[in-house]
This record gives sequence, C-alpha cells and structure tokens, in this order.
Amino acid sequence: MTNFLYNFPFMDNKYEKLFFMVKDSYYQDKLSIRKIALKFNIHYQTVFRWLKRYKSVGKEEFPWCYKRHGRRISTNIENIVIKYKERYPWLTITSTRKMLLKKKIKISCKAIWNIWKRNGYAGFDQKLMGNDFTDFVPLTREARLKLMQAQRYYESGMIKESARILNTIPCLPKNDLILQVPYEKLNLKRRIERLMMQFGTITLSEYLQKAEQVYEECIKNQWNYSALRIGIALCLALSWFGTPERLSKWIKRIERLIPSSIRKARDLFPIYFTMLLSKCHCFVQQLKIRKALDLLRYAYRLVSQQQKPSSNFLYDLAIQYIDVEDYNTAENLLKRAFEGLAEQRKKRAKALLAIYVYLSRCEKKAALNLLKEAEIYDWVRNAQLFRFQSFFALIEGKPLESLSLVQKALNSAKEAGLPLDIANSYLATASVYMCLGEMKKARALINVLRNFTKKIKMNRQLLIANILLQKFPKNKEVLKLSTVNLARLLKNKGYIAGYNYAKKKGVMFYFYRYLFFYPEIVQKRIEKNKPTYLPKTILRLPIFNIKTDVYHINLLGRITIFRNQRYLKVHLLPKDTAILLFIITRINEPEKSLNLNELYKNFWHNNPSPARLFSHSLVRIKKQLKISAHYLEVKRQAGESYMINQNLYFTTDYQEFNETLARAKALQRAGEWGFARKEYLRAFKLFRGEPFKKNFDNWSVDMRFKILSQFETEAINFAKSCIEHGNKTDARKILQKVLKIIPDSEESQRLLETL
Repeated sequence: MTNFLYNFPFMDNKYEKLFFMVKDSYYQDKLSIRKIALKFNIHYQTVFRWLKRYKSVGKEEFPWCYKRHGRRISTNIENIVIKYKERYPWLTITSTRKMLLKKKIKISCKAIWNIWKRNGYAGFDQKLMGNDFTDFVPLTREARLKLMQAQRYYESGMIKESARILNTIPCLPKNDLILQVPYEKLNLKRRIERLMMQFGTITLSEYLQKAEQVYEECIKNQWNYSALRIGIALCLALSWFGTPERLSKWIKRIERLIPSSIRKARDLFPIYFTMLLSKCHCFVQQLKIRKALDLLRYAYRLVSQQQKPSSNFLYDLAIQYIDVEDYNTAENLLKRAFEGLAEQRKKRAKALLAIYVYLSRCEKKAALNLLKEAEIYDWVRNAQLFRFQSFFALIEGKPLESLSLVQKALNSAKEAGLPLDIANSYLATASVYMCLGEMKKARALINVLRNFTKKIKMNRQLLIANILLQKFPKNKEVLKLSTVNLARLLKNKGYIAGYNYAKKKGVMFYFYRYLFFYPEIVQKRIEKNKPTYLPKTILRLPIFNIKTDVYHINLLGRITIFRNQRYLKVHLLPKDTAILLFIITRINEPEKSLNLNELYKNFWHNNPSPARLFSHSLVRIKKQLKISAHYLEVKRQAGESYMINQNLYFTTDYQEFNETLARAKALQRAGEWGFARKEYLRAFKLFRGEPFKKNFDNWSVDMRFKILSQFETEAINFAKSCIEHGNKTDARKILQKVLKIIPDSEESQRLLETL
C-alpha cells in the first residue's frame, strides 16, 4: 500500500504519509493511542479518528476513499455555480454571487471560489500557465484521493468501476490513468483532459475528429468554458496542416463564445493569448504579414507586462516568431523559457532550436547536439527528422542521399498525408534535381507544387514556388519575411548583399537553396575568380562544377543512358550491363565505396580469378559511358579490394518511380485524388518493359522479381482506387500494361475482366 502511494509524485501530503506510520505503530508495534500521539506530536483524538475510520471503511479502501465534507455546499447549488461559469466563462465571483442572489441562493464569495477551484476554473499555478489547462489547474484532495481509488480499481482489472470513479472527479490535472482507461468510458470532462494530454501523440486526423466531436457536444450542453479549452487545442492542431482556411473558420467560431470587450479577463488569459497567436499564424499563412506582426508585437507586450511571465507563454511566442521567420528573437525566447518549462516541453523546445534555428543557420554540430535530447510530436517525428537529415545531406554535397531521405520522410509520416509534408517533399526533390543540373525536372516539380498549393490555398508555399521560378511577388508586405526579402536582395542587389543578409537573419539554408535555383549568380562569381564563401561540398555539386558528370540510367525496360542530360549511344554486353547496374545501386554519388568481394561473389562465385574478369568488364563500361579512368577507382586496403566513386552521380528511373509513388500515396491519403492520379500515371509511365530481361545472375534475378512485384502490387491498388473514383478508363489501361509486362499476373487479369 505504501509503495502505491509513493508512486504518485503529486501526492505529497504529510498527513497521508503520517497515517501509515501511525497505523504501523498501532498494529505492528502495539503502541497505545496516547503513546502514538506523543511519538508523532499529534493530538490523541486525531489518532483515534484515523484508526476508527480505518476500521470502519476497511483495510482495502482507506485512505483512497473520499468522504464528502459534512459542511460542504449542497450538490444542487454547486451544479448551479458550475453551470453559470460554463455558460458565461467571463463571470467574476461578485457577478456570480449577484446572479445567485436573484435566484434567492445565498452563498459567500469564498464558497464560490472553492467550487471554481475544485472544478478547474480558479486557483491556477501562475508559473505553469499556458495553452494546456491540465498543466496549471490545481490537484485538490478530492481529486487526489479519487484518482488513487480509481488506480486501485484499474490495477485490479475493474475497468468499469475505475472509469466510474474517475468520472466523479470535478477536475483532473495531468495523470497517466486517464490515458489507460478506454476513451468511450470517460465522461465529457475526462475526454477533454485526455485530448489535451494526447496532443501530438495520436494521428492528426484522429485528433481533429475527436476534438471536433467533443467541441460540438460542449456547445450542445452550453459548456462554453470547456468548449473554449478544447477549441484552442483544435486550433493548435489545425495549424499543423498548413492550410489557413479551415483554421480561420474555427478561430472565428471560437471567438464568438466570448464578448470582445472581456476577452482579456485574467482567468481567460491563456485562452485569449493562444487564440491571438493562432490568428497570427493564420495571417502569416494568408500572407497578411503586417496584421500578423502587429498581433505578434501586441502578444509580446502582453507577456512582457507580466512580472514573472510563464515559460509556456514564452515558448508559444517563440513558435510564432519562428513562423514569421524572426529566428534570432525565437532563439532568445526559447532560452528564456528553458528554466521554467516542464521536462517534456523543454525537449520540444530543443527540437525547435535544432530544426528551425540552427538548421536555418546551417550549424550542424549545434543542431545534432540538441537533437540528442530533443523530442518531437509523434505525428511528425519521423518525417521531420528525415527531412532534417535530407537538408544537411544536400548541403554536404550528397543530393542522392538527400533524395532517399525525402522519400523516407513521406513514407514514414505517421499522419495520413499532411499537405505541409507533401509541399516540403516537392521543394526538397526539386532542389536535388537542380543540384544535379536536371533543371527541366526540377521546374516541372515546382509547377506541380504551384498547382497543388493554389488549389488548397497554401499561400505561403505558393509564394515560395513562385520565387523559385523567379516570379517575384508584387505584394510588398511579404518582404517582411526574411526568406522572401533574401530573394529580392539576391535579384536586385547581388550576391554579397544576399549573403550578408542571410548571415544576419540566420537563413543560410534558404540562401543555399536559392543559389541552386539561380546558379548563374554563383557561376558568374566563379568565372570572375571572386569568392563565393560557399562550402566546398556545395561547389562540387554538378550545378556549379562542369567537370562533374551526371548519368541517368533507364532500367525499367530496354537500357538507355543519358550523360549530363544528353542521350548516349552504348553497346554493352548483358553481363556488363548487370555489373554497371550493380555498381550504381551501391555507389551512386562521390565518396561512396563498394567492397568488390560482393560483386565477385555475385558474378563469378566459381571463377578463380574474378578480379581480372572484372577489370576487363570495367574497361569496357568506362569506354562505352565515356567515364574518365580515375572517376571509378579501384583500391586495395587491408587485403580487400574497393571501388570508390570519385566524381560521378548516377540516377535511375527506378529511383524516380519510387519517389513519384511516395508523393502519389501521400496525396491520396490527403484526399487529393486528382493530383495523386497524375503522380501515379507519371510513375507507371516510367515502365517500358521487363527490367533486367537478359541478366540471369542472382542479384539481377532478385531485382527483377522485386521491381515487377512492386509494379504489379501498386498498379493493382491504383486500378482499384480508380474504380472507386469511377475512372475505369485509367484502371483498364494500367492493368493492360501490367499484363503486357507480366503476362502471368492472375489478379490483374481477373480485375480486368470485371471492368
């Protein structure tokens, strides 16, 4: 029993701890009541009452059972007070007392305050004030004891009884039990508290669905105070989508619950402040930057006027300063907030610093050190970390590794198709293609991004797409965003002005990205022997280095090879083709190496001199592809032979197929079937026949089986989706293509016959 009590760090009640010592002294040490009272310096009548109650309620229940105080106000009057506060959240104690007097209910101001405190409307911990009320509402004795009793029932397997006890508690701060009891067994108040605690831990679509249902139920019951609390969580969740229209509608709807003249009421300040920041975020997404900055400055003043501002308010302000691209102010606010933040939020603050501040400055070491201790919301964790890694891979001169990480970011996203994730994937992929000098592909992707963001009204991402296509905005207020102003400086005032501005504002990553899309700026400086101040890894990229060769190999059908976007006539033997494909899948960009024992084992596992045969094959491959002798170098180290890629980039249509497919699936999950369909068709168009058709080594056979199985599975799934959307034409075409490449595909044949 004692261990159970100490498992709850918030149950630091000296009398409850003292009780166990009194009980043990009486039952184990056999001391009298008077001796126990003398031993612990408490009145003997207190010891008598404790032991009497212990005997009456039973050893299994005490002290976890809660007994309502005999002099407490009746339940009916308490419910009326709660009803008033819920219906009119701005009510003060005095005004509530006057309303009760009109109903001929006489009650003191202190009694009203006690009712409010028990039910989570007063008695807040000012240091912990923020947008999550479960952080700062008080844990009353009633709540503590009932929670302990509910925990005991839950541990005994009495789930229904545990939920019943939980539902009788007026208000609960953060606790683990509420997350363990089934959601459907909780009452409305417990569901609101649970959703506040689940922010970022369940999928965004599920969270929004539950939050909207709870909000509607609150409005139906005229629980406006509770509606405000779940409403701000709803707005915060919607801000992750990146589409401002839906968020704007909810902000207006929630604001109607409080008259504008009294929104700054002290008890409602966390709600008012959060709604202020949500409106600011909405304005930024709608490119109403002046309005956003005015609101943000006002919010900053409100917090600065407080004698000891809550760390949670500083943290929320920092997020909004990140949104308006003032990363230096955001860094200062986050550092000020660190000391007073709860451990979990402190870890999230470190993630914000790493990803938005140090990443933007391209300070990799500082960012990685922070990420070791950082924590990111579950619904974006993997996607954000992969995207973070892809940014640095690009800056470190590894565009193909960056491309692979972008694909992983889309595939591993726990949330079902966030529009923001999709937009970021288009930007990242286009940046990679620009680095490789494939400008047509990059611009085609940006044009798709423009159409996508225009349709769903993601104005900020649309602005970025336009800038990358050198279509600069006429709206001058967007120049208040540092990344937009940076593009203007690069265009009008030149390289050095842009570089200095990027350094000052901490937006070096965006500076590099612009240079990928405006390569002529760097090329002119290189031609004139002027310093660029760029890392060597960036200057070695094909877009800036004409000595670097980029090969694109189409292997999804008859092999075709392009060198620096020009078709290359090659006549390779089937085995040489297989060896080439084996090499490029392992070392597709500079500084990567391949242990040749893997290659020897696959192609010449029974031959006593595979190195000599490989050497001849390599000479033929280099000659056909016009590869300089030292670009694919063979070295020996510690008795092993290695091939090192010195200055070549290899891309394939299979890689392009996978990245296009990842975007198509994300778009489909996001409910954008029109865009998803086009991406699917673009992916399947890459298949021109059976890959590795004339190659029969083990690796080639395995690759052929893997690629064809993937093609068949994805094509059938696409055909089924087409049928669901009433598009039998595309379904028929794709299934016919599958049967042309894989004639023995029974499922494709069966599905085609049903059309």
